Amino acid sequence: MTEANQIEQLYVLAEAIRAAVQARGGEPPPPAVFSISLAKYFDYNLSKGGFGQLLYNLQGQHLDEIEQLLMDADAKVALGYYLRALRACLDDGDGYQAFLAGDFRSDSSIKDALQLISFEYFEKSVEFSSEVGDFVERSRPTVEAWLRG
Repeated sequence: MTEANQIEQLYVLAEAIRAAVQARGGEPPPPAVFSISLAKYFDYNLSKGGFGQLLYNLQGQHLDEIEQLLMDADAKVALGYYLRALRACLDDGDGYQAFLAGDFRSDSSIKDALQLISFEYFEKSVEFSSEVGDFVERSRPTVEAWLRG
């Protein structure tokens, strides 16, 4: 399967999960299903604005779940850079909190650090879809079973 097809499959599954959650009155999916939604969220935010946008939009939520997703998917490159981004935030806790509380477009030393990490990640030229493609395929039966639920 091509990388474009892998990422398309990820987005289709994530949209189906979102629609099912909404139809079920907000009932959260089990972790194995939620990880597909997180993978889509990770890819979308990273591709639109790097680790700065990802971490800003997460607002401190689901950080451990994303780390677990990246480990489960064996996405070594993405995991390494994600952990570097988290470390940059933890090393300047006050700056990180100010970054989250502010406007994303405002100047921030944390945002600058995350932007540099993002540039390095994108220079590696390892597409996230190529790292998570097998994971998405392995997760598909579980997601489909939950969707039929």
